[in-house]
Amino acid sequence: NSQSRELPEEVSILFVDDDAVLRKLFRRAIKMVRPNWTVREASNGETALQLTETTVFDLTFVVQAV
Repeated sequence: NSQSRELPEEVSILFVDDDAVLRKLFRRAIKMVRPNWTVREASNGETALQLTETTVFDLTFVVQAV
């Protein structure tokens, strides 16, 4: 049973990574696919936690180097 699922019109995303280039690429990719989605960025965990105190995010991506 294959059903077509549409993406929501508005989504709030938090993207956490210390690499500024990766954050910029992620933001651009999301905006190309879903321009109405909101992407907030944090360069570290402390900043990410501060953002979550004032904003509720639908999705959070945390990139960790190995």
